[in-house]
Amino acid sequence: MSIHDDQSLLPLLGARQDFPLFHHRPDILYLNASFQQPLSKPVHVACTSFLDSHLYEPNPKAAWQEQVEKTRDEVAKLINAPKTAISFSKNTSEAMGMFIQALRLNKGDNVVILEDEHPNQVYAWLALENCGIEVRRVPAVECANADTFAPAVDSRTRVIGLSYVMFHSGQRNDVASITNRFRPQNIEVLVDATQAIGVLSTDSSLLNVSALAFSCHKAMGTPSGLGVLYVDPAILSSLVPRSIGPFGVLNLPETFIAGKDTSQLRLDGRRFETGNFNYLAIHALQAYIDLINRYGGQAAIESMLYKLSQRLIDKMADLGIPTVAKPEQLKRSPHNVVFPLLNPGWPAFFSSRHVLVSHYRAGTRVSIGIYNNEDDIDRFVGVVKEGMNSIPLN
Repeated sequence: MSIHDDQSLLPLLGARQDFPLFHHRPDILYLNASFQQPLSKPVHVACTSFLDSHLYEPNPKAAWQEQVEKTRDEVAKLINAPKTAISFSKNTSEAMGMFIQALRLNKGDNVVILEDEHPNQVYAWLALENCGIEVRRVPAVECANADTFAPAVDSRTRVIGLSYVMFHSGQRNDVASITNRFRPQNIEVLVDATQAIGVLSTDSSLLNVSALAFSCHKAMGTPSGLGVLYVDPAILSSLVPRSIGPFGVLNLPETFIAGKDTSQLRLDGRRFETGNFNYLAIHALQAYIDLINRYGGQAAIESMLYKLSQRLIDKMADLGIPTVAKPEQLKRSPHNVVFPLLNPGWPAFFSSRHVLVSHYRAGTRVSIGIYNNEDDIDRFVGVVKEGMNSIPLN
């Protein structure tokens, strides 16, 4: 069924008009949303309004701080979490590091991750090896679940770390099966949701994660420099940040002269926030969340992207080209589809045809955005068919 036949997707059919790139550069076939989305007009307006306030108003910071709290509330609604569980950071790496450093692991403890996990998760844990923390890496599988990690878990396992959607393959991992088995054993689960948030309905309570981290410059449509950390309120009070700043404490004197008394950490996620925010990106995030809601919410976006990606999968299969991840919806991303086009001639060929995609170890990643349509899918398949006349797949 065409996306035009689904009445629930009607608000999304005009999404392309909100992204000027496609009017300005009709020659470009942009299928690289998982790297970074083009900027939308509503986000541009929000950023311009923010800069205007900086330019023309004598003391705009109070209004900026009010916007931080409004956006925090909207982020919480997006992932079905309490506002008090949300912290802002610079990016996914910093958000995960805030959680990891607050865990207070002991020498001899171990953490378990996938061997093909994103480098931001890997390096964050490897940094603790000098403290006597063992990092165990389990073999890659097509869809990680609790059984994937079980052989590496023992009585000294403190944390499991993984991505909800794998950046290089489009694989969707069964997070809930992992959290539901291991969290009752006092093993925390840290999830990188950067390739899921904004395109895949992400409910923190259903996923039952200990912590969820993501950046906002991909499917959340902001400029770079903003990340989010969610921490389960049940464990939040037990976490003591390694880095503490004035924004994270309750007992900051009005004189702003810090006393010798022990810092009283905030009781909510703000304990992780050390100082001023990326106020511009937070204004942008609010504008993009408003855009998501105008389009019908994450569920509508997920539905449309699954339809477009299924069209892509089917047409590529007609050319004899399979996907790297399992094609079933529950085992793959709605917007990231990776094909094993491994011959080194493909990147240059795509570039010559003005096709923007990403190339990783598993192959060519096609990542679809809310601005893409069926014509884009058909155009990409036509480019691949042309390339097959002169370039081997592998």
